[in-house]
Amino acid sequence: MARARRGDPPPEVVGSAVRLLTVVDEFPAYATPQAAVFSQQLLEALRTRGDEILADAREAACKQGLALNTRRVEITGRSAGEVIVEEAGK
Repeated sequence: MARARRGDPPPEVVGSAVRLLTVVDEFPAYATPQAAVFSQQLLEALRTRGDEILADAREAACKQGLALNTRRVEITGRSAGEVIVEEAGK
C-alpha cells in the first residue's frame, strides 16, 4: 500500500465532492409592514452576501484541489431545513 504524502486527501474522500448551499427565505422580508418597506433591499443584500460566501468557498476549495458544487435557492413558504434535506438527496 502506498503511503500518503502530506497534503494528500484521506482515501475516503478521493472522488467525493462538497455541496454548499445558501437559502434565501423571502418570507421574513414581508413578515411585518416595517420589513416590507425595505424588503427588496433586504432580499438583494441576502442574495449578494450569499453569492459572496459561495464564491469565497469555491475559491478556498479550489486552492485545496476540492470539487465544490454551490447553489443559491430562494424560497417562500417552505422551511430552509426541507430545502437543505431535498438538496442533499440530489
